[in-house]
Amino acid sequence: MKRLEDAEEIILIEPAKNAPPEFQLKSRIGLFYPTALDEDKDGIRTGAIFYDPYTTFWIKCGGETLPFPPDVVLAHEMGHAYGLSDPPTDQDYLTGQCIDTFENPYRKEKGLPERPCYGCERVKPPSPKPEKPKSPRPKR
Repeated sequence: MKRLEDAEEIILIEPAKNAPPEFQLKSRIGLFYPTALDEDKDGIRTGAIFYDPYTTFWIKCGGETLPFPPDVVLAHEMGHAYGLSDPPTDQDYLTGQCIDTFENPYRKEKGLPERPCYGCERVKPPSPKPEKPKSPRPKR
C-alpha cells in the first residue's frame, strides 16, 4: 500500500453508479478502469476504481460461500491499480496476482476466509440460521 500512496499516479475511488456505461457493474462486483498509460514504468496506473461501498456481496468459490464486503472489493481493485492481473478466463480455477497479493492478505488480516480461486459466481446471501425458540419461563 505504501507504494501506491507514494506513486505519482492518481487513482480515483468512485461509487459503482459512476462507472462508464460500457463497464456497468451488473455482473461485476468492482472495476479498475485505467485512464492513462504507465508513463514512469513503475507498474502503477492512473485510473478509477468503481465499487459499491455499501453492499456486501456473496460469492460461491470452490464449493464455499464467501462474503465479499466493500473493503475487500476495494483491496482487490487496488491490486489492479498496482498493475496486477487476474487469471485468464479459461483458467478461472487459479487465484491470480490480485487475489494472492492484495485480496487474500487483506482477508486474512480481517479474519475473513481466503478466496480459493478467481472463478466465482455471485450468489444470494446465506439465510440466517433460525433462532431456537426460547422455552417459556416457569411461573413462580
